[in-house]
Amino acid sequence: MSWQIHVCPCCGGDRFEARGAMLAGFVAARAMNEAPRTCRLCRCFECGVLFYDHRLAEDEIKRLYDGYRGEAYFAARHRWEPFYTRATNDSLGGGDEIAWRRQIYHRTLAPWAVGDAKLDSVLDYGGDRGQLIVEGPGRHHYVYEISGRNALDGVTLIDNEAGLIGRKFDLVLACHLLEHMSEPFAGLVQIAGHVRTQGLLYLEVPFDRPRFEDIPRGTWYTSYLNVLSKSDRAVILAGLLGDAFLGRIGRMPPIGFYKAHEHLQHFDLKSLRMLIERAKLELLCCEQHAARGIVTALARVP
Repeated sequence: MSWQIHVCPCCGGDRFEARGAMLAGFVAARAMNEAPRTCRLCRCFECGVLFYDHRLAEDEIKRLYDGYRGEAYFAARHRWEPFYTRATNDSLGGGDEIAWRRQIYHRTLAPWAVGDAKLDSVLDYGGDRGQLIVEGPGRHHYVYEISGRNALDGVTLIDNEAGLIGRKFDLVLACHLLEHMSEPFAGLVQIAGHVRTQGLLYLEVPFDRPRFEDIPRGTWYTSYLNVLSKSDRAVILAGLLGDAFLGRIGRMPPIGFYKAHEHLQHFDLKSLRMLIERAKLELLCCEQHAARGIVTALARVP
């Protein structure tokens, strides 16, 4: 069952400001078989991360990502988000995007990985088909992916948790994962557990933070969202209008709302650094690539 959190999922702090938001209709229907409900978008005073206080249980997360971007996934999401087209669905994780992400990955690793003797085994944890690592350093490339996707040539697929038990790798990547996790700190510790001692962990998260200041403070807004959640059509329409304004002028109008969607937290440099430090990893570098909308980090496992 889903639950509500009362501390920051990244730094563990309990000082934050909260404003009204909505659990996305697509997520509620696919993961929970429920109607949309209200929740809160919070801003942590300690690390600055933005996070939704609604969390998904493990079985709900599995339902949400089962057959990720397949036919059933697309149909369910398109119903609630008509702007989410098949072209959008099919373009994610490929094309120009993977090319420039690979460039950043190679540039970040270059000073720390010299020769295959240092990086023999590389694991992309939750890495789709292994697109990011297929041309990268290391002689043996693996991808851990449970969504049913096939790995690219040159990449060995590990499609269940049993395949990771007791295994350690020279380099592990966790790209576009932490923002999806209900418990990102525990998730980061678990992933780091697959890195050998003195091995490397490469992290990548989107820099897609909502404009917290756009969200009305008054109780009228919470009441508005509660009424809105009673009608699927109203949720879809208000979501469309809000997203249209956001796309055109970069601002969310008062009749719109931010959604607890697949991204449950929104990082910046400070919050990602603090999460890594909390996990007791040695931070080697952390960079924000504003033009590309991502934040990357490289850490060493002591």
